[in-house]
Amino acid sequence: MNFGDKLKMLRTGQNLTQQQLATRLGVQKSVVSYYESGERTPSTDVLIKLARVFHTTIDYLLDVKRERVIDVSELSESDIATVTAVVEALKNKNEK
Repeated sequence: MNFGDKLKMLRTGQNLTQQQLATRLGVQKSVVSYYESGERTPSTDVLIKLARVFHTTIDYLLDVKRERVIDVSELSESDIATVTAVVEALKNKNEK
């Protein structure tokens, strides 16, 4: 999946409009449109902001590495164990 398609998938998956994402990134709506259409490539600073907005890594955004990351840094160890169990259950469900 190319960067523009991935960005659109992430944006729509969080029910964000191009304008809402643009506001979070500090860019114009047209810039988000250019990213999604492949007409422009974001700067390193914008990639960092995108990774933060979507709770993922730059590697994932650029399709260098196909796994996503969930930020659990503010959760208790018990909560992390619960999240891990849910993720594993979903993986097992999808493998069947």
